[in-house]
Amino acid sequence: MDLASIMSANPFRVDPDVSPDEALALMDDHDVRHLPVVEHGELIGIVSDRDLLSEIGWLPARTPEQRKARATQGCVSSIRPLMHVDVTTGEPADSVVTAAVDLVVQAIGCLPVVDQGELVGMVTEMDLAAAFWRISQKGELDGDVDPPVLEHMAKHPVTVGFTTPIRQAVALCKEHHVRHLPVADGERLVGVVSDRDLRAATAGGKHLEQAVGTIMVPYPVTLATDARLSDAAERMVGHRISCLPVVEGERLVGIITLTDLLDHCLSTLRDPETH
Repeated sequence: MDLASIMSANPFRVDPDVSPDEALALMDDHDVRHLPVVEHGELIGIVSDRDLLSEIGWLPARTPEQRKARATQGCVSSIRPLMHVDVTTGEPADSVVTAAVDLVVQAIGCLPVVDQGELVGMVTEMDLAAAFWRISQKGELDGDVDPPVLEHMAKHPVTVGFTTPIRQAVALCKEHHVRHLPVADGERLVGVVSDRDLRAATAGGKHLEQAVGTIMVPYPVTLATDARLSDAAERMVGHRISCLPVVEGERLVGIITLTDLLDHCLSTLRDPETH
């Protein structure tokens, strides 16, 4: 399986002179976490949402008043000094396992695909999860390489309650370097809130002391405790989500993320004859 078969062709790209606020707003609008930076037709860098958030804070400045306030904070005016210029890339004919190694070992979230110097696609963590799921659908995975979710999930996830203020949820995401917070009532799962939900809420004018329960996703997609990683991949890809609470009935027992899945994919995303 090569990168051409799983990549997203003609990915959205930006000029290096766009502002951090513009880049972050584009990420939100297009539901992406990484933007390839292209100048004169050549890929010169990658910028991630975390690069931008570390520079400008939690929210993009969208109004003239917000942009004026931002200018007084000493923030950079373009993404050029924020982007990563030493970019790991792949070629369309490269194997999927090569991409998996690059993403997991180098802890990067995307792999631009170039052909004779031209950006032609992007491989993301979700693309690799889809490849893993397709392999599992062909019956090429057995119990040894398609283990139970219980073996890979986080057993004590950081949670919030229905009445937890948005401000506190934001702080927890930053403190624990997580993107998703299960919302629990005691041990019972009642919802999930993501970093994007929190940003959208505050950008939409909701007060930071407002309860998380007013913006959470209720009745989230979940996994049962007897599920396997291929089941997790199927649901993540099918619903375009990067985390799944693991439940026993209504009781929250853990959470598995796309990163957890990819850590395992290194041993499975290979040609069948190499098993």
